[in-house]
Amino acid sequence: GILMSVSAFSVDIMLPSFAAIVNDLGAPYGSVQWTIAIYMFMAGLAQIVWGPLSDRIGRRPVLAAGLLIYLSGVALSALAPSIFWLLAGRALQGFGGAAAIVMARAIMRDLFSGQELARNLALVTAIFAVGPIFAPLVGAAIAAPFGWRAIFGALTLFALGLLSVLVFMPETIRQKVPEAIAPRVLGSRLVRMVVHPQSRRFLIVSAVSMAGMLLILTAAPRIYDAE
Repeated sequence: GILMSVSAFSVDIMLPSFAAIVNDLGAPYGSVQWTIAIYMFMAGLAQIVWGPLSDRIGRRPVLAAGLLIYLSGVALSALAPSIFWLLAGRALQGFGGAAAIVMARAIMRDLFSGQELARNLALVTAIFAVGPIFAPLVGAAIAAPFGWRAIFGALTLFALGLLSVLVFMPETIRQKVPEAIAPRVLGSRLVRMVVHPQSRRFLIVSAVSMAGMLLILTAAPRIYDAE
C-alpha cells in the first residue's frame, strides 16, 4: 500500500508550495504546474519498462533501482537553481517512482491469487487512498516553516524508509522470464493488451479519469492562491 502511494504522495505534497516556487525560482506559474504533469507522464511511461524488467531480473533489484533513481530526482529537485532543473528532477522522480507502482501490484500477484488476491488488493487500495488526503497537509506543514525545498527532504526519508524495508523483503517472483525484455515479447504483450476488449475499455476509462485528475491537480493550487 505504501509503495502504491509513492507517486500520489510525491505529487500532492507539492501542491501547497506552487506560489513559493514561482517566487523563488522566478518561473511562470504555468511552468511550475508542469512539475505535476511531467511527473505523472514519466510515471506512466516508465511502467512499460519496469514491469518486463522485473520479470527478467526479479522484483527486488528493479524496486531498488527505481527507488535509487527516485532519490536522485529528489536530490536534483531540492537543489534545483531553476525551473528547468526542477522539471528534470521531477522527471527522474516519476521514472523511478513508477517502479514502486508496478512492483506493488506485481508482488501482490506473486504472493496471492483468487479471492485472497482481491481481499489484499482492497486493503492495499485503502492504504493507498490515505496518501492523497494527508500529502498536501504534510507539504504545507513542512513548507511553511522550512521552505518548499524541505519537502524533498521528507521525500528522501520516505524513499530511504522503503529501501530499508526492501533489505528484509524476500524475492517474490517464482520463475523469471529470460525473454521478458525481448522486443518480440514486449510487442506481443502490448498488442494483446490493446486488442483485449476488457483491457482496452479499462485503458480508455483510466485515460479519461487520469486526464481529469491531472487538470484538477494542476489547476487547484492557482485557484486557492487567487482566493
